Amino acid sequence: MKTMVSNLQSALKDRISQLKWMSDETKQKAIEKLSNFTVKIGYPDKWKDYSKLNISEDKSFVDNVRSAIQFEHDFNMSELGQPVDRSR
Repeated sequence: MKTMVSNLQSALKDRISQLKWMSDETKQKAIEKLSNFTVKIGYPDKWKDYSKLNISEDKSFVDNVRSAIQFEHDFNMSELGQPVDRSR
């Protein structure tokens, strides 16, 4: 899969270089953007830890949904102000 993506990036770089309607400066920026491209295919490098999510057969569906919403809210709040984790 990585080889295929690498081949696609190489082909796109060649096509950008040959564009007649794009200025050289814009081509350089497009190629720079392409070189900074992060490949994410299939699944994340790290999985989210759901062990603290409290879902129970004894609770109603609505209560379980509320628990899931609260879990996501707490997770999002813990990420606030932190550097972006690009591995997810």
